[in-house]
Amino acid sequence: GWTSILKIADGSAIDAIASAVALSNGRLENFRIDCNQANAPGSTKNRGIYLHTSYGFINRIQVANAANAGIYLNDDGISGALGYLNFVVFCDLSDSTGVGLRWEYPFTDSWVMFNNIGSTTYNIQGEAGPTRLFGNHLNGSPTRNLHFPGASDSLLAMFNLMEGARQEAIFVEITAADPDKKTRMRLSHNIIRASGQQTNNTYDAVVVKGIAPTAGPVSHQLQQVYLDHNEIYSTEANKPRYGIRIEYADSIQLDGNTFDGMVSGQIAMREGTVSDVSITGTIPQNYTIYDLTAAASRLKTNRGTATLLTGNTTIVVTHGLFAAPTVLRVHPSKDTAGKRWWVDTWTATQFTINIDSAAGADIDFFWDAEVTI
Repeated sequence: GWTSILKIADGSAIDAIASAVALSNGRLENFRIDCNQANAPGSTKNRGIYLHTSYGFINRIQVANAANAGIYLNDDGISGALGYLNFVVFCDLSDSTGVGLRWEYPFTDSWVMFNNIGSTTYNIQGEAGPTRLFGNHLNGSPTRNLHFPGASDSLLAMFNLMEGARQEAIFVEITAADPDKKTRMRLSHNIIRASGQQTNNTYDAVVVKGIAPTAGPVSHQLQQVYLDHNEIYSTEANKPRYGIRIEYADSIQLDGNTFDGMVSGQIAMREGTVSDVSITGTIPQNYTIYDLTAAASRLKTNRGTATLLTGNTTIVVTHGLFAAPTVLRVHPSKDTAGKRWWVDTWTATQFTINIDSAAGADIDFFWDAEVTI
């Protein structure tokens, strides 16, 4: 068990461990903090650990009953000094009505690994970077599992289990431009389960949102967005609207992500705000991409399989796009036994696949349609 217990006294509007100056090369290890929030009503503090630190090592700390944050690091109101090479590992922050783990700028080249965080506002709230998040379990019915409301340069989150968010599981939004840096991120091999539980078909499991350029060439603060091999699903009554939603970003790669239980679609992007997009290996294979407009969501990319039945010479395919496709790729699944085939009659709702004589057996045609941005 924990080697010692630190408890905030009844009626004390304080943090359990706090410093008003920047610290360096400190270690906190292997003890329990009871913030006793029930007996400190109205406290604006009531945090387990409140420090500005560089080269800090926080290991195997349990924080219980915190009202505002289990651990709050590098508040820029304490110091603007470089918060460099901090580690938060193997901590249990599973009992807080505020944020489990929070940090502000600067929080540079730091690591957050193998923690269990079950707070009810945000499990993790952060900005700055580079920051690496590995192997954390985030749960406790929070508003969001990961909340990054500002620039988070080189954010890397891998092998995390995120569960039960009432709204988005992951929410990254750039709110102010920084001319000196571009925000880059990779979310890889995470399990994202049962988000959007507050209201059905309202919140997206993962939201990545840059800032619109105000001058100069069309380039956004958010660049090099890589989301790969994430498992995003829900079996709850209230489910996410989209699995991934991206706006105002360049150089986007989505690879090998799987989706199950999304209500409106797997992937959504805002028209005219994204560029250099690559999507591969998505499961299910007939994934859909929607454009988000001020009026409504518009399906812009779709794919599927159409079966031309024995004895027929045509099949009409409903593509589901909001307009006639500008790109349409069709190919048969097997040899057509010398029969010519072609596609015609592209409209806003459908297209037709033809062969020059009746099919002797069922022929599957794979198709991929797109209205280009």
